[in-house]
Amino acid sequence: GSVLELQDFVRLYDGSWLNNVLIEFILLIKIKNSLIIPCDMFTVNFDNEINTNSPILDFNFFDSPYTFFIYNANRNHFCLFIINNANKSLSFYDPLNDDTDFVKGNLKKFRTFLQKVCYLTNISMPDYLEDLKIERRQQNDGYNCGVYVLEHMIRTDALSNFCSTFSPSTYRKDLMNDILNSSENMKDVCLYCSKEDSIIDNKWVACERCGRWKHQSCTLKKFNDGVWEQVDFFAC
Repeated sequence: GSVLELQDFVRLYDGSWLNNVLIEFILLIKIKNSLIIPCDMFTVNFDNEINTNSPILDFNFFDSPYTFFIYNANRNHFCLFIINNANKSLSFYDPLNDDTDFVKGNLKKFRTFLQKVCYLTNISMPDYLEDLKIERRQQNDGYNCGVYVLEHMIRTDALSNFCSTFSPSTYRKDLMNDILNSSENMKDVCLYCSKEDSIIDNKWVACERCGRWKHQSCTLKKFNDGVWEQVDFFAC
């Protein structure tokens, strides 16, 4: 199975910029029906001439209900191109910018990209309309673009209704719980001793930040056997 390093997982703490490794790991857990084109692969081929040996040409963009293309603009801001194969439409989501001309310009470039891929793979380009009226959330900070893009993909894939209320901080915590709950080797294993049961006792405590569980005895030992009630920390 896929492995997520702690250095990537902790980016879900509020105030951190998500990276594409974390985003794509979460999508493996959450996306059930749609096709995801890897961020780095798409970004490189979208910003430059398509490499004729690129594995991006091995994907069939037009079979799944939705195909998501995660775009890392200027390598510091996540946006999203979407093919809706059910209603034959193309859309573009930038959490920071919904200007119509800006969206149209990006969709024009995206259509050219798709036409080039179709040419190189010798398939006909389907006739898609541009959807400029997608329901979107507005990002109001400088670091949550990945969170907004993730929420948009997960909600779209699940065909969930758009809800006007949204908290990036709360959503980050929900994603952390989803990762921990789906893990085969993290949720029931002590972060410090890597065992399920403690020789001393079986009392567990949770980190306030990452949600991982640790034996109380292992935690006290790590923090110099301090009095438990006086320990105030992030255990990870």
